[in-house]
Amino acid sequence: MKNQAKLNLNLASNPMRNRRLFFSLGICLMVVFIGTSVLGGSIYIRYKSKQAAIQMELDSVNRELTTAKREEIRYGTLIEQKLSDYKVAADYINSLTYRKSFPWMDFFAAMEDSLPESSYIVSLTPFPVDGTVMEIRFQAVFTNVSELLKFIKTLDSKGFEDINIISESQSAEGFLLSEISVRYERHV
Repeated sequence: MKNQAKLNLNLASNPMRNRRLFFSLGICLMVVFIGTSVLGGSIYIRYKSKQAAIQMELDSVNRELTTAKREEIRYGTLIEQKLSDYKVAADYINSLTYRKSFPWMDFFAAMEDSLPESSYIVSLTPFPVDGTVMEIRFQAVFTNVSELLKFIKTLDSKGFEDINIISESQSAEGFLLSEISVRYERHV
């Protein structure tokens, strides 16, 4: 029985020959893994920097949007405030424009005809009574009292009513500044 060949149950009887295949496959896998890792890392770093740039841009846009919303609210508040401040005057002017009932051309023509040549009107404020009657307060500059009296007489002859001199003052140049209120009614 000594001549019989031994039964060799060790299937890896030549380990060097069998290991080379596994080593070469392991090295190939390691090279593929390292290459994939390097490529993935470079892609990750590139897109991470792009993401940071996009995030900075988004933050900038959000800040501008917040600023724009604040400005919109501020301007909206200002508009509402101005609308409430000028609503009465604007409604009055709009009603006159729509109704076209007050004869502005006649009124200004009568004022111009009544005013002496050396005098002029500084300011004029209308106060409506109804569609045909207007109370007007204005300031006019005259060279002397006689021109003021002549102006008042001419206004009276032109159909102006309730002529009142509210105040008088002397300017540094020697002119007479008078605030006058009148009532003008359209005669149909």
